[in-house]
This record gives sequence, structure tokens and C-alpha cells, in this order.
Amino acid sequence: GVNAAGYVLCWGSGVPTPPSSLFASVSISDIHGCGLRLDGTLECWGSPMAIDDTVVYQDVSSGGGGYCAVRADGVAVDCEIPARTWDDDAPVLAYGATNMFKYVSVAADVDGGACVWYEDETVYCWGSAW
Repeated sequence: GVNAAGYVLCWGSGVPTPPSSLFASVSISDIHGCGLRLDGTLECWGSPMAIDDTVVYQDVSSGGGGYCAVRADGVAVDCEIPARTWDDDAPVLAYGATNMFKYVSVAADVDGGACVWYEDETVYCWGSAW
């Protein structure tokens, strides 16, 4: 979790060591973690991942050896799940759509999938687990 000062606190066997950055929220899986810094940019640790640190996000979920994150504008979900093809199917809203993305969740196993919640509370899932 994240303490009141914004530092990540982790414990347990095999838990990846978090960076010293300050975070608003984190999502930790068995082999890596990702967090939203105070400015909304994404940082991951424990597994190498290609991350554009200029993009701002509103939610992140770790699992399956990678992550999915909802962009701050709510119109796209970015995923990086190494050695998996289902992350290419992440949804993107059409221009002018009003039902924006709100939250995302990634299955914990490597062959799983992900689900995204829209502002109207409907859910869309993709990947081999669905």
C-alpha cells in the first residue's frame, strides 16, 4: 500500500522492492508492481516494461506479468503484458464518446485478461480468461 506520505510499503517473500518515488496509488502482483505517481504518471518495478512517462493516468492494475492503466482523460486503456497478445485488444473509445473509462483490473495469471469499468458501471472484458 501507500502510506500517508506517499511512500510504497511492501512486505512478504518475493515481493519486489518499490522505488523511492511518491505515489498516489499502487497495484502489486507477485513479480512486479506499478504505481501512479502524485502527478498521475506511471512507474513500474520488478519487471522491465516500456512506459511513456509523459502520459497521465487515473487508474492502474498489475497482473499477468504486466499492467493495464486508464488514461486520465478516460478515453483509452494502455496495456503492457510481456509475451502476451491479448493486451493488443485493449479498448479505445470512439471520438466524442460520453461513457468514459473509470477503472481497470488485470487478471493475476499470465494467461488471463483484463476488464475495464465505464462511468455508467458497465464492464467490458478481453483476453483469454473471458
